[in-house]
Amino acid sequence: MKIIFNPFERLSTNTLLIAGILSTIAGGFLAWHFNAHYDGIIDLHFVEEIAMQTPFIELLINIACLGLLLFLAAKQINPKTRHIDIYCAVLISRIPFYLMTPVNSGGRVYEATERLQQMASENDLKNMVPGDMMVLVLIGFVSLLFIVWFFALLWNGFRVASNAKGSRPIWYFIGAVILAEIISKILITYTL
Repeated sequence: MKIIFNPFERLSTNTLLIAGILSTIAGGFLAWHFNAHYDGIIDLHFVEEIAMQTPFIELLINIACLGLLLFLAAKQINPKTRHIDIYCAVLISRIPFYLMTPVNSGGRVYEATERLQQMASENDLKNMVPGDMMVLVLIGFVSLLFIVWFFALLWNGFRVASNAKGSRPIWYFIGAVILAEIISKILITYTL
């Protein structure tokens, strides 16, 4: 069970790097197949159709932004922190996002979201399909669990890479994640 939340203490850097790169490639193809956008480091949205290169560009931006800012934060904690250890943490921590993409199989989540948004904009909620609401509530619950898993992996990878102790690293971590989210959203918006 510990390896699911903290593989960084058990697996070698090379193993983590290979697993991270392979999962990123798989995540790009899954996003393309299931019409998912990774439009921010903690974002996953479904659309009607997506170009094949789009999720790969989004992944590149997300990984670069988060890796760079976490590395800068980790250097404040421990000047001996290595780039590769931080990037392994970032690559591995994204796996929960990739595992969430199949929930949009057949465009189910996208279509349910579109119907609900249209009804809300027309103030016509009395015709709401109960199945759509159930799908979105279930997806919301599952998404919450996977986001917790993402943060557990990212924090554990950051903590191990920087040998973080005490409360100060938590604030560096939170600041780096928030800043990476803002910068990645801006870069993705202006790149794609």
